[in-house]
Amino acid sequence: MEEKVFYSYRDDHYYVHHTLTTRPEQETFSFRSHSHNMYEIYFFLDGEADFVVEGNIHALKAGSLMLCTRGATHHIHIKNREMDYERIAILFSQKMMPAGFDQLFQAVGNGSNVFLLSKNERIWLWESFRILEENSGSMQEASIIDALITSILAKLTQMQKNQTEIVPANDPIVRRIIQYIHQNIAVEWHLEDLEKQLFRNRNYLNRRFKAVMGCSIWEYTLRKRIFMAQQQLYITRNITDAFRASGFQDYSVFYRHYKKYIGISPSEELKKFK
Repeated sequence: MEEKVFYSYRDDHYYVHHTLTTRPEQETFSFRSHSHNMYEIYFFLDGEADFVVEGNIHALKAGSLMLCTRGATHHIHIKNREMDYERIAILFSQKMMPAGFDQLFQAVGNGSNVFLLSKNERIWLWESFRILEENSGSMQEASIIDALITSILAKLTQMQKNQTEIVPANDPIVRRIIQYIHQNIAVEWHLEDLEKQLFRNRNYLNRRFKAVMGCSIWEYTLRKRIFMAQQQLYITRNITDAFRASGFQDYSVFYRHYKKYIGISPSEELKKFK
């Protein structure tokens, strides 16, 4: 496997890249199950793969544009290693989210993640990225990214009104597991509780969940609890409230996982937010 990066930009609020992977391997980080503290616009250019978001399985086609909310667990499932995999991704922080797109991301959070661009729309988006790449290293680079994000979200909002909803495939058992986790995110529970709820053996549930989501049930739960805690920290600006809302029973465990998934401690996060 080899990766060629045509363009890359990273700062505290943005991470943008245009990357081509030849003979992609499923176990590399780019394709493994993960979640992050940024919104993501993902433009699929070439390859054969599925984009799995919160248990919803989207079959990618050239010209597909995906949106992911902050904290959404997602991964790429490579279906053909012989095909090159090319994509452009724009990740941006909550601070850089343009105003007025709440309805768009509410739909995305409910599973409407994929938009199929027409030929003219793909040309428009490609030309927009080309302008960005031509300004690599300039003083205007971050401003161009900001304008590009706003224009893409505006275009998708317009498309959302006219586009027939694309219903993703999903595994009903996995969706029920995810629903259970979301409903019990702030309380203590164990896999025995899930077994009783779904009338299935825990090993069977974990195998089925990992086959779709790319991670174990408990790994997924830990991620969700931390991102829930982070959101609570933004709302209340109180670390104790965030800890209590997370479902963790031990603060040291909460602290350790917060640093693992967010990259900084809760106190550092609060200081940065203020």
